[in-house]
Amino acid sequence: MLKKETIEALAGVGGVTAEELTAAIGSEEEMELALKIVKPLTEEQQTTRTNNILKEAIQRYSTAELEGVVISGDTPEDMIHSLGKTVYDDSHKAALEMGVKKWKETNTAEFSGKDLDSLVTFVKSQKADTGELEKTIEGLRKNILQKDTDTDTMKADYEKRLNGNQISQRVMDSIPDNLVDTIKKDQVKQLFLATYQVEAVDGKEIVKQHGDIVKDKQLLNPLTLDQVMSEFLTTNKWLGVKKVGRGGTDEGGKVTGKEHIIDKKTFFEYCKENNIHGTSRQALEVLKELPKEVQEKVTA
Repeated sequence: MLKKETIEALAGVGGVTAEELTAAIGSEEEMELALKIVKPLTEEQQTTRTNNILKEAIQRYSTAELEGVVISGDTPEDMIHSLGKTVYDDSHKAALEMGVKKWKETNTAEFSGKDLDSLVTFVKSQKADTGELEKTIEGLRKNILQKDTDTDTMKADYEKRLNGNQISQRVMDSIPDNLVDTIKKDQVKQLFLATYQVEAVDGKEIVKQHGDIVKDKQLLNPLTLDQVMSEFLTTNKWLGVKKVGRGGTDEGGKVTGKEHIIDKKTFFEYCKENNIHGTSRQALEVLKELPKEVQEKVTA
């Protein structure tokens, strides 16, 4: 009997429900399922998906907080800047109106309009300028400047949170589906972000650890997020390996990644697939990168 998680995974790939697949497996009669094979997303498709998620999040915020103002922009970055300007303009206007309203209440003044020009016109109509007008306007200006500072801080905090959400989603997209049963994708994401710092620079993810960019040990080239994630999963033994039959490896499959090396047989299969001589220095470097228990199986 297959595990529930396995059935759900197979059903997802085949484009059928888990119930349909379970019924087909348990049936004594031959059944045919209308499969809709789900192909894995390409890097470009993953980027498009992430951008669409961010755009929807920005528009949801606008609907909830800005009375549904349409936030323009072709990319999430453009929309962030557009959103920031909208929030800034609204806050600037609200700060001015609040200042004028407070002055009207304090001075028991009655006049139409909520802007600074309306206030100035009213004051000039009541008395000759004795210096109080300048003091009043200066006070309002100081109040507005403080509101501008508060708005800029709010805008910076919002952009920081939105960028954080974008990075969080990108990290989640870099986690493959073939994890062991003892850990879930969300747990991997939290542990990864607790170990590494991921920053977006010119539209690309930069992975750091202890403040330093994570690089390839030989050529010292910065590693991509996908490469660091693959190494992270391999080191922690969280990548699952399909095991079919007694051999412990995929029958008829190829050992194309180091994460598939689990013993001496798969080690030499990997070397063969990658044109590496089994006793060469390059093979030794591959061996050093494997978990200790796998090294012992290969050299036994």
